[in-house]
Amino acid sequence: MDRRITIQSVTRTQNSFGEMIETWATWATVWAEVKRKAGRENTDSDAVRAESDVEFMIRYKSGLLPTMRIVFESNNYDISSIAEIGRRDGYRISANAFTG
Repeated sequence: MDRRITIQSVTRTQNSFGEMIETWATWATVWAEVKRKAGRENTDSDAVRAESDVEFMIRYKSGLLPTMRIVFESNNYDISSIAEIGRRDGYRISANAFTG
């Protein structure tokens, strides 16, 4: 676990017009092992989007949810699944980033 990642959770606040807006706030900054998986390209509405799958392994931290996201090397990764390793030893987090 030699990489620093930031885990963010979405927060809802009210702006000056009374509208509810969503922003991302840091939930935790932790050490992780990062394994890159296969990348692929998709065509969506005549635009090419690159998708990269990454697996993050972190130590156990209570409260981690799949609605959170990970920031690593200036990229935002949506969490697709969380698997517990052992009994509260850690987590294996599958996530993907979309660019384009």
